[in-house]
Amino acid sequence: FVQFDFPNEEGKPYKSSGGKMVWKEKLKREIPAGWNVKSIFNELSVQYGYPFATDQFTEEQTNVPVVRIRDILDNSISAYSHEGTDDKYRLNEGDLLVGMDGNFHMNYWIDNTAYLNQRSVRLRATERSTVSVVQARYDIAPYIKAKELRAKGSTVGHLSDKDLKELYVIVGTSNKLREAFDSLLNRIIANRKENLLLIKQRDELLPLLMNGQVSVNYHLANKNNVVNTLFRAKLLTLYKIGLNMSENLKLWDIIDSFISGDWGNEEERPEAPCCVSCIRGADIVPICNSDFENIPIRYISNRSFTTHCLQEGDIILKVNGKKPTFLNGGIKLKIKLIKIN
Repeated sequence: FVQFDFPNEEGKPYKSSGGKMVWKEKLKREIPAGWNVKSIFNELSVQYGYPFATDQFTEEQTNVPVVRIRDILDNSISAYSHEGTDDKYRLNEGDLLVGMDGNFHMNYWIDNTAYLNQRSVRLRATERSTVSVVQARYDIAPYIKAKELRAKGSTVGHLSDKDLKELYVIVGTSNKLREAFDSLLNRIIANRKENLLLIKQRDELLPLLMNGQVSVNYHLANKNNVVNTLFRAKLLTLYKIGLNMSENLKLWDIIDSFISGDWGNEEERPEAPCCVSCIRGADIVPICNSDFENIPIRYISNRSFTTHCLQEGDIILKVNGKKPTFLNGGIKLKIKLIKIN
């Protein structure tokens, strides 16, 4: 989309196939002929956060969960309020949030229960517009990032109402792009919800591993190498057993299958024709943050492709060292529960 090489009427890339482009001074760039440039206030529903009184904040759960700037990136709630407020400050699933102080965090919200605090702004798609919040994010992000970088020399950077009124989105002539972006947004939100659930399960199971209530069995195929071990388990079963542990049951006993690593080959070969993304231990944290950019591409056999491909809901367990290693009383393991697409 950002290169305007979406399919034209003939199914060919629009710009690369000679599609007409026109210069738009507001954006300092060309856009497809017939498209317009509008203020975010014209195409989106824009709402600033409510000035909740800090002395009304509490860590105890109330019916007013409050989203502050610090919560935007993690889709988390760090405070609740006893203060009542108007429903116009309530967030909807799919809203785009932007922090207006310090680091101008941007993220999509994932539920319909929280309220937005002051010094943040909510952007919401409207039915009358062809602009999705996914597109809006990519349209305004470069300008917000530039504003953030310019503010590095001062004490704290701020986004003002004037700054926001100078942000523009590109308005296409068809609703098809909106539908495609909204479909992508639905997938992003669904994945993030599941990731949060899996993180919760990880955090509840990890103490059981650390205090010995659950133990991990593993085998080292090559004792001279660091081994990345993958366990495939039914997460719901694992979760229930972890919460209702009454005996020293080994984690190995409830694993559905064991998968050793396969590094494959750098180039395609007759015996290794399958092109795959190969996840290393160093990739576990980035992919939990939806960053797949630096995952190496390798070639593996048809058999390995059948037996080693990850499935949605798999647990990835990285084991470092030639033997079990203990550090400060804890097992030196990095465990991440993630959704794999």
